[in-house]
Amino acid sequence: MQCQRHAKEGVGRRKPTLFARASFPAQSGRARQRWRKTRAPGYSEGGDHGLNQVQTVRRRMLLRTRSVLFSILVVVGCRSGQPGHSFAGAALLAPSSEAEAAHDELLRADLGRADSVAHLGFANGLTSNFTSDVLYLRGGLPILRGSLAARAVLSAESLGTNASVRWQPVRAEASSDFKSGFTYGYTIYGIAQGTAPALRVDRYIAFWRKEAAGWRIAGYAETYGSPPPAMALPTVVADSVVADAPMSPRRGALEAIRIADTDFSRDATKFGT
Repeated sequence: MQCQRHAKEGVGRRKPTLFARASFPAQSGRARQRWRKTRAPGYSEGGDHGLNQVQTVRRRMLLRTRSVLFSILVVVGCRSGQPGHSFAGAALLAPSSEAEAAHDELLRADLGRADSVAHLGFANGLTSNFTSDVLYLRGGLPILRGSLAARAVLSAESLGTNASVRWQPVRAEASSDFKSGFTYGYTIYGIAQGTAPALRVDRYIAFWRKEAAGWRIAGYAETYGSPPPAMALPTVVADSVVADAPMSPRRGALEAIRIADTDFSRDATKFGT
């Protein structure tokens, strides 16, 4: 009997509605009347018209939700701005500290050396970042003082015209007064040999000094993955060689360096580098 009653009412003769199509089976007339009283306000059984009304209600609810969330964020931000509290997004919005700015500027100067070499050539590009009184150490040669002497040695390097070079710093640190700093990392040479380029990876350390023109290298040395090619000291730099200073192994500057290196090794083991 119940099946016959449903058959007489006929599901196909009911005007389809959004909710009925989605999740409501055929219902008796009294059940449909109860459902109409509890449905969404402003909804009517009008096909696309009813769907548009539902979408309008949803948009209003979404806008209202966004307004509430925005108000909550404003209140939380104002309260967090009081002394003793920290706003979670303040680190992203606040300007960089002076120490961070100095670190980033030093890092950009180190990476920018590759652009100088690309525009000016290897010798001129590298020494354009040197101070006039730079101390330069090249494997197999004595320590040299002055950018002119460093340029003479770098010009004698046999890298070839198709060679490229770039620096990849591993660490950069600026002093507390932001007037000096250091960087160290890898020097990567790309040298054309036949049809396939060959890579040579060396290590470098640079001591930087902040001048009016920006960060400049006041001390520079590279260590090599393999022994560097032999090079005779250019005669024009003979007067730029830094003379050896006799030092006692147990007193003076050499002892101070040894103590500092021992302390650094101990602290690195305890706290990390």
